[in-house]
Amino acid sequence: MSSSCDLAVPLLSQALRLARCQAAATPPKDACDLASENDVINKTPSREEERLLLSNACIVVALEDLFSWTEKDRTSRTSKLSRVESIRFQRALYRIWLICVLCGPRRFAIPDNTNEDSRRRSEDRIKSRKDQKSILQQFSLQELVQIRKIARFLVSTADWGVMAERRGYSGIDGHDWKSMLLFAGPHALLRCYEDATSEHLPTEHLTKNSVYDGFLLYPLDEIIRAGNIKKDPLGFVGTILDNINGEHDCCRHCGNSHIHGIVPDAPILPALYNESNWDYLKGLLLGDSGFLVPGNLTDNLTEGEAFTQALEGDWSRLLHQLFACRGDEYSQWLKQDWVCMICWMSFIRDTIWQWRVKQKVTAGDSIKQDCRNGYDCQKQRYKTGLAHANRVNHLCKPIEGSDTSSLVKVERFQSPVTQISGV
Repeated sequence: MSSSCDLAVPLLSQALRLARCQAAATPPKDACDLASENDVINKTPSREEERLLLSNACIVVALEDLFSWTEKDRTSRTSKLSRVESIRFQRALYRIWLICVLCGPRRFAIPDNTNEDSRRRSEDRIKSRKDQKSILQQFSLQELVQIRKIARFLVSTADWGVMAERRGYSGIDGHDWKSMLLFAGPHALLRCYEDATSEHLPTEHLTKNSVYDGFLLYPLDEIIRAGNIKKDPLGFVGTILDNINGEHDCCRHCGNSHIHGIVPDAPILPALYNESNWDYLKGLLLGDSGFLVPGNLTDNLTEGEAFTQALEGDWSRLLHQLFACRGDEYSQWLKQDWVCMICWMSFIRDTIWQWRVKQKVTAGDSIKQDCRNGYDCQKQRYKTGLAHANRVNHLCKPIEGSDTSSLVKVERFQSPVTQISGV
């Protein structure tokens, strides 16, 4: 056996079953025509199958590294899974990928939205679900629960990429987007995450009554419910993982270990971040960018674009710059502190307008008189407020009791310019 196959050992049967279906000119049209995992290793792999074994294994390893980093040990970007944990993860992933090859985009023509096409899609979806269920029924209930867990991890991975792109799901509202993500397959979802874009998703299949509606999750949940497994705890301990590193860690500043202080029903890795994983915050918080910039600054046509570009760029670089502008209330914060998302949102919101002031001062821009209503000013918004936005500075805190029509000179209170640049 070629050394290229060694990457898949001891998961050779699952890996080779996938590669063989990928290499076939026409994959099996019926699940009953698919060779079993026990039978597939009786035939020596072709050169193309060996190539696919290697390329697939690289994708599986990359996804395992990401899974380990986000679910087991946030301090390492390479997998810290034990050998047994790794086998559980990779076995479930190869099986999901196989179903994606047999019942995913490759199987279906791009819809043309005719009545005949709609009827055909409905029939195809029913046949596809039947085949998915037939394949899934080959596995034990414990293995099915593991598959469901990894399927949800894949959804969250692609979801991160879509949110980091900032467009969100505006183009697929009303569609079963979780099923569409799984329908795309692990290789496309990894690219979606790595490139922070939805361009790798099969949006050409977006139609009413799409062939991917309920993909994988519907037949999977149906079988698991029939097996009388009702409890589905958060996290992956007890299904994929045996333990996690940092289970009892808490936010350095608010003391919470989980978002909103939720107490999980099983051990999960606390969602905490420092300079080693600031970049991951982008896909978690960018969809809520309105909460990251104070007041109405995002609606200010003079200043809003600078905030948009910063938030769509490199978050690690941005947070390093924000640290250089932080106010007195954050003077004790350290870049290596593990901090929860809620506290980071507050930090960004309280600091990003000061960062913009420093950016303008560094560029040699003059800072106009401060609007008494500061970043909360209503008159600065949109095209109708452009003249007011250009006339005064809104990169400042509002003065108590202020109104949108009053101005105050910079010298009358401590401006961020003074705090940051010392002028």
